[in-house]
Amino acid sequence: MEYLLQITLNTVVLTSLYALLALGFNFLYSTNKFFDLAYASYLILGTYSFLTISKAHLPLVITFVLAVLFSVLVAVAVEKYLYSPLRNKKSSGAVMMIASLGILTVMQALVALIFTSDVQTLSASNV
Repeated sequence: MEYLLQITLNTVVLTSLYALLALGFNFLYSTNKFFDLAYASYLILGTYSFLTISKAHLPLVITFVLAVLFSVLVAVAVEKYLYSPLRNKKSSGAVMMIASLGILTVMQALVALIFTSDVQTLSASNV
């Protein structure tokens, strides 16, 4: 019975995460008018930064806020140094999407280099 409850909770959490990710993609597309694939990398950075910060045994709220701030800082830097110059040059949506695919690829490679490709888990003892 315990396993059934755990599977149900994991399903609800994962479904909620996918729903939030889809809503974020929809929101970004409706405002930016291009499909920003780098948005997924901000989620990756947020989760791995949460995992890293949680090893310092800070309170859960502080860990969450620091991870979100790190993701936001990276997103703002990408916007300022990549997307804004492309918008100023009046680049097409396809060029913007290819640039976002490049950001996604670079960030995935960096995460794989830093954290390896092994599955990382967060347990109650980490937080």
